[in-house]
Amino acid sequence: MDKINSLINSFSKIDDPKDYFVGKSTLNFPPPNNVLSFFRQSFEVETKRYYVHSHHRYILIYNLGKPFDVIVDGTLLSVEEMEGILILPFQNHNFILKREEVNTSVIFISFTMEKNQYFEVLRNNKFIIEDNSLTLLMEFQKSYVDQNSDEIPFLVGLLLIDILKGKNLIQTNNKVSDSPILGHIISEIHDNIGTSILEMSKKLGYNENYLRRYFKKNVGISLGNYILEIKTNKAMALLNSDEMNITEIAHECGYDSISSFSRSFKTYVNISPNQFRKMVKNNPEMFAIYRNKVKFQDNE
Repeated sequence: MDKINSLINSFSKIDDPKDYFVGKSTLNFPPPNNVLSFFRQSFEVETKRYYVHSHHRYILIYNLGKPFDVIVDGTLLSVEEMEGILILPFQNHNFILKREEVNTSVIFISFTMEKNQYFEVLRNNKFIIEDNSLTLLMEFQKSYVDQNSDEIPFLVGLLLIDILKGKNLIQTNNKVSDSPILGHIISEIHDNIGTSILEMSKKLGYNENYLRRYFKKNVGISLGNYILEIKTNKAMALLNSDEMNITEIAHECGYDSISSFSRSFKTYVNISPNQFRKMVKNNPEMFAIYRNKVKFQDNE
């Protein structure tokens, strides 16, 4: 009865509308769909092989445990306890983990959504996980486990709104405090994707072999293969759009000619750039399927 009285009291304070056919607000973004969620308390399995991931899905990441590092489009982020990030579609991302097991507690919520600009403010920025987010995450977990498909998309939407309305964004600075060299390497690769390792070593002032060893030790993948994966992922993302032709994409991905680009792309994706573009045009999920087929021999 107290709740009923409280509701009556609250709603009685709402003024009558001036126009009974014009309401308040519209949704700023389309509803999330195809929601997947999983939980990781250890990244031990990830240390066996590193791939630069890129796909058409959004990924909400909530870190409730020990810090971990992640590269997102050339930005090296240290995600602390009670911080989160949103990875946008086609952003290159991979976790930077030490050789030893990393114990943490991370919630992943992945989903698809029609293209929109509403969440661009979250690109490469972290957010603080507040109490209201924890409450919503509990509601989401219950609905997800109970398979309440009608509730799940709306709860993900509420989580996204909660991040923005809380004004709790953390502006990043492209560095991880304890990995300044790694931050410089990552930034150089993404800012100058066509540069060679030798050119990079000279520019950064390090011996080429040292740079290779340092990167492999800290990231778990050879520097040469990381650059190849970045190029291939960027090409796949650009081919998914109609904004550039093949020649422009080759140049944007650091290739001197369309023939060298096509040869490299077909080597790792097994089909030509044109074939890939036609295939994913009306079926973006094929991007992820073919991305998972890409294999790089790590010989360094």
